[in-house]
Formats: sequence, C-alpha cells, structure tokens
Amino acid sequence: MSKITRILEKIHTYKYIAIDQYGNIVWIRENPRKELMEHCGVKWAEKMYFDTKEYIDNKKLTYHIGYVVAKKWFHVYGIEGNRFFKVVK
Repeated sequence: MSKITRILEKIHTYKYIAIDQYGNIVWIRENPRKELMEHCGVKWAEKMYFDTKEYIDNKKLTYHIGYVVAKKWFHVYGIEGNRFFKVVK
C-alpha cells in the first residue's frame, strides 16, 4: 500500500488533523482539544489565536486557530472530502 493510499484512507476516517510547530501530524476523530491532551499526556490545553489586520468597531479581530498543549503549538484543520479547512471551535 502506497503512502498516498494510506493518507487518503485516514482522510476518510478522521474529521480533523493537527500539525505542531515541528510538522508532526496528529489525526483526530471527534474532539480536537480532548484528543490532543490525551496524545500529549496532559490535562490542560490553551487556545491559540491569530491576530488579523481587520477591525470591527475599533476592535482587532482574532481567530482561534488551534491549541497549545504540553509546550507544543497545534494548528487544527478540519477534513471535508479530500480538502482541509481551518477550524474555529
């Protein structure tokens, strides 16, 4: 079985993918926060935000883009079909 075939099978099995700052991948079935904490063996996680240059009512917009778990930064993406999209959860 080729590497691409294995990845495509995972895409159809999992709902989310998390990628840390080192490029390591964690495949997630249901709850990104819970499963990342289990994967890292810790009981806490902080949300990670991205500041934009957009403003609404003089407030800078920020987006939740992932989690900081056990000193690792995970960007979380949802999987829909064969496409990935940013998750705000």
